[in-house]
Amino acid sequence: MINKDTQLCISVASRPGNFGTTLHNAAYAALGLNFVYKACGITDIAATMVGVRALGIRGCSVSMPFKEAVITYLDELDETAQVIGAVNTIVNDAGRLTGYNTDVIGARVALEALQARPSESVLLLGAGGAARAILFALRQIGFNQVRVAGRDLEKIHRLDTILSCQPVAWAERQKAPVDLVINATSVGMNPNAESMPLEEAFIQQSRAVMDVVISPIETRLIGCARSAGKGVAPGYLMSLEQTMAQFTLYTGVKPPRNLMEQDMRRLLEL
Repeated sequence: MINKDTQLCISVASRPGNFGTTLHNAAYAALGLNFVYKACGITDIAATMVGVRALGIRGCSVSMPFKEAVITYLDELDETAQVIGAVNTIVNDAGRLTGYNTDVIGARVALEALQARPSESVLLLGAGGAARAILFALRQIGFNQVRVAGRDLEKIHRLDTILSCQPVAWAERQKAPVDLVINATSVGMNPNAESMPLEEAFIQQSRAVMDVVISPIETRLIGCARSAGKGVAPGYLMSLEQTMAQFTLYTGVKPPRNLMEQDMRRLLEL
């Protein structure tokens, strides 16, 4: 039952979904924790952080496009978030806001699911917060052949602080084949599920494809790769792992993985 002592956690995004709301609340109920989680659509990240402090909101998950912009309004960053330059998780301790990046944990799991090898070549699409976390995970594994494609080459150049990579203009992204393709953009996300960031012919030259988009559960990009017999890591793999890490940061308790995975599949397969 929600009461005056209930701790509130939220997620903020320009286009919020029900992923975090469903998983966090199911785990709170299963463990008997007096927490509630609510997704919020926002346009003003500065005002949102004022609200987080003023209302004593315990945890705040951050999604596109605010993962980098939110840093200005925080008091402290953990080491990983500081190196990456992007935050997806905020913990409020008596008005002091600390930023973390649990996307790295999710990215590692997704890459391991693809049996990604450091000797492979990579094309990473996007240079935002999700891309920065994935690049950090690639660094941890030992990759050194990474091309990053985006519309802002200056932004890509700044990724060298995480891992030395080759900037590629968006229009040139399909000029050379690679082993591993990673989409860290919102291309293919509902309501534009018919969009795909790469042509089918390019995907057929790769070994495996990873996506960060979770709605729909299988993007057109992942469906195309699967049909071509390629290894795939849908966005929900990364999302589940990072959500579990967030849960622990907010509550201090390890989440019930099986329950969260079951609820995730029910939600995404609707």
